[in-house]
Amino acid sequence: MILYHSVTMYQVLEAIVHRERVHQGEYSVLLLADFSTDKYHDYRELEAFFDEVRLFPYRSISNDPDTILGEVESAYQKTVPYGIGQFEHIYVAASYYYFSLYLIANRIPFHMFEDGGGILSKPKVLYEIIRDVTPIMAEIAQTYGLLDGRNEYILDAVCNFSTQSFLVDDPKWKDFNPVQEITRLSPETIRRILHFYRLEPIRDIPDNAALIFTQQFANLYTTSREDQIAIYQVCCDFFLPDQALIIKPHPYDDVDYGPIFPKARLIRGIFPAELMPVLLDRVPETSFTVYSASVLNIRSIFRKNIICGYDFPKTFHAIDLYYFALRLISEMDILKGCPVHTFGVDVCMLECIAEHSLKTRFDLIHETALRKGETALKEDQAARKEEETGCRQVWIIDDCTFQSDYFQTKKKDTSFAWQRVEVKGVEPPEPAPAIRSGENISAAADPGSADGSAAGSADDSTAGSATGSATGSAGRTDRPAVISAAGSAGQPERPADTLSASDFLEAAGKGDLVLFLKPQSDSRFFEKGTDAFRPGMIPVHVRKKRLREDHVFFPDHDDTICAYTLDDALRERVTQFHARIILKHAGLAEEI
Repeated sequence: MILYHSVTMYQVLEAIVHRERVHQGEYSVLLLADFSTDKYHDYRELEAFFDEVRLFPYRSISNDPDTILGEVESAYQKTVPYGIGQFEHIYVAASYYYFSLYLIANRIPFHMFEDGGGILSKPKVLYEIIRDVTPIMAEIAQTYGLLDGRNEYILDAVCNFSTQSFLVDDPKWKDFNPVQEITRLSPETIRRILHFYRLEPIRDIPDNAALIFTQQFANLYTTSREDQIAIYQVCCDFFLPDQALIIKPHPYDDVDYGPIFPKARLIRGIFPAELMPVLLDRVPETSFTVYSASVLNIRSIFRKNIICGYDFPKTFHAIDLYYFALRLISEMDILKGCPVHTFGVDVCMLECIAEHSLKTRFDLIHETALRKGETALKEDQAARKEEETGCRQVWIIDDCTFQSDYFQTKKKDTSFAWQRVEVKGVEPPEPAPAIRSGENISAAADPGSADGSAAGSADDSTAGSATGSATGSAGRTDRPAVISAAGSAGQPERPADTLSASDFLEAAGKGDLVLFLKPQSDSRFFEKGTDAFRPGMIPVHVRKKRLREDHVFFPDHDDTICAYTLDDALRERVTQFHARIILKHAGLAEEI
């Protein structure tokens, strides 16, 4: 017998496809989370694919480490009329749910399905998403090695290689591409799958269409409901201004996008995005997502994919400032071909604006420390005299307290802050050894550049139903931390970077331009003891005007960018620069 454990719609689809492709004809039981049935027309119709469907009563299980094991064991005995040892193979999707602890306590080996496309290579991302909903579940999952598959009772981690940021030289990793496997199913099986989800082919896709995959940020406590709406409004304005919009809501996204995007086409029905390749009679030109893992699974069918990145919900409020900063640079002939250094910025957002909003290439150099930048500036000045050569450098500096995850995405991010929590009766594995960046790691096939940080919450995966068993929230840690053998969190070693912005400006050359985003009320931009800007500093004001009264969720208050240069010609061009943009979806007109 074969046992499958699933929580989300995507995981149910994955179990169906895996059973049809790998265990067809074998007696199989689907163990489905009880709270998941709310999204199905009739979950019993899954018996068209499995011999039995059993509802696991997660709603009755607490988050108390002293009682979890007993509660899960009792729930299993009441739910499944077979001893756990009777199953030849056990496949567990959403392995961070507590059924895995029952298997570990009984020393039952099992196969783990990754939670969504590309997420196996980003355990830190998965941990943070779970933690923001159910903190204790995240700590237990990390303690027992259920996020990255390192628990000794996990036989293998079934994942889609093509969506990973990197591939680890680990025999546990097994490649399984659910979208490719769907296309290999028989027409009759595909018909039954579409009938279960109550789906009909999606026809009449217009030219130049963009398919938007929303996510349930508000339900996962990642953003407020208003911010979630504002994210899609400004993204349509900056990245998809002239395209016909088609919106595919996340299965657990309850926002009504009809009044917000009255001209957009909404795809009705609750289903995983991985079915799109067999639903669309014509593939839209563009897909858009913030960082949906489902889009990573199907991105090969689109001509263009726009992915904002995992940091975007934290940084999108500054998207207009990023846009105006890049536009100022791109429209000045005096800065043509100049390298653009960045520090503290959301790299993925900046690159998306350059490529998809301005359709301009920049020589972007993403620095990890201001002191490194100061050294580069001094070395560059020693090699040349700017006044003679006319060579310039440009810097864009965002709030220096923001640490982008961009530089964490090409390595195994196991060294993040977490608290060791042991469940009574379940022996935990030894703490994972520290893994240095690049150790036993090879590049994945076509991970993408900006896409590298995009394998977060799936369209219907990656903690998509964590709210079903418990609720709660916890603040995010600003920086990753290293866990000692005792399990306490400590700050990681970082390159020394005590250089202040004022010191950095002293190192800038006369012909250089430095742009500080959101600098208001920061003393480093003013003369000591006065309200006057320091010499060389130019306030660039961003004025905003509301175009309507309703559905305006993006911040409508004025902003300021501070430009710094000691070059008279460049200073004059910055002072005279004017630009305007209409954000019709966000309901704002902005100009500098």
